[in-house]
Amino acid sequence: MTEQEKKKKSSRQKRLYLGFFAALLFGIMLWDMLSQDRFFSETENRILASKPEFHTQALLDGSWETDYETYLTDQFVNRDWWIGVKTLSEKQLGKKDINGVYLAKDNYLIERHTAAEIDKEAAEQKLTRLRQDIADWKALTAERGGQARVMLIPTADMILADKLPAYAEDFNQFAFLEEIEDIRIPVEETLLLHKDEEIYYRTDHHWTTLGAYYGYQAWADSYGAAAWELSDFERTTVSGSFLGTLHSKLNIAVEPDRIELFLPKEKTAYRIWYDLEEEAQDSLYEMSHLQTKNQYGVFLDDNHALVRIENTDSGKEQEKQNGRKHSILVVKDSYANCFVPFLQAHYDKIYLIDKRYYRGKIDSFIEENEVEDVLVLYDVIHFIENY
Repeated sequence: MTEQEKKKKSSRQKRLYLGFFAALLFGIMLWDMLSQDRFFSETENRILASKPEFHTQALLDGSWETDYETYLTDQFVNRDWWIGVKTLSEKQLGKKDINGVYLAKDNYLIERHTAAEIDKEAAEQKLTRLRQDIADWKALTAERGGQARVMLIPTADMILADKLPAYAEDFNQFAFLEEIEDIRIPVEETLLLHKDEEIYYRTDHHWTTLGAYYGYQAWADSYGAAAWELSDFERTTVSGSFLGTLHSKLNIAVEPDRIELFLPKEKTAYRIWYDLEEEAQDSLYEMSHLQTKNQYGVFLDDNHALVRIENTDSGKEQEKQNGRKHSILVVKDSYANCFVPFLQAHYDKIYLIDKRYYRGKIDSFIEENEVEDVLVLYDVIHFIENY
């Protein structure tokens, strides 16, 4: 083959490659244009961005371009598959930090939180607001002999730091918590004692039911309550296929988590109302969530603005639980969902308020319902973001 023929062949191959990739990109673009926008991603358990409305001012200040880029990213066709492809390619390159998730030891996926990612001014404002809230709520509950305390849960990158890749960055949550030492429950001390147990999910950002139980022990010690022992519960595995929020960020093949329920051997009767529903439920667990991607929603039917739980035990059971108090309000995020069932034997009434959705005044709620104790329970990062 002459040199000229070789050049012609090479030129044809280049045109074929270019034509193939052009056709592929055009096909993807056409597929993307013809596909309907998705409202919700079950894999990521979040609402996806919708197409932003065009405004001249938004174009001038750059917000429209930013919103439109987010929209295109969220609505890109077959997004979940592309996330998995991206993760695998980066993993092959030896990366240990992909899409904000560390590929940690013992098959853990651990969410990354660095000091650079934390808005320090906003974090300080949240602490100032929290300190004022606790002072106000202590004053409101004082005449009933109540307490108002804080339990902020360090995330897995703090408690399971020995599983992180070498040189992994972090945000020092322990130092952050020292600023409210006088009003909080030092739950990290208990969690660190049990760090070799399964106290955080491997594929999700929440603590497990076992982790929440150890948090309950720390709460009971702080509130002067007699905590139930592990032997007081039947530990029932209700799922062996849980793939949580951190898996959704990577979408690669990993071993699923187990979800456990800790059911008291001595049954406690109660009723539960979600938001403003008139009809009460008789279980703290909504099993239908186990058939969805969001299996963690099995605890307290996921998140609600307001939840009311009433213990309906009476007679000798009431007498046996002589430490039972009238009521507690838990101001919370989703970390509280698997924790709250441990409180059922300690109070006649349990109220839950999620500030992300609740629009009433918490001070007024405490007064109107004669709340005795108040507990603020968040993980540290979501406290900074959402409180």
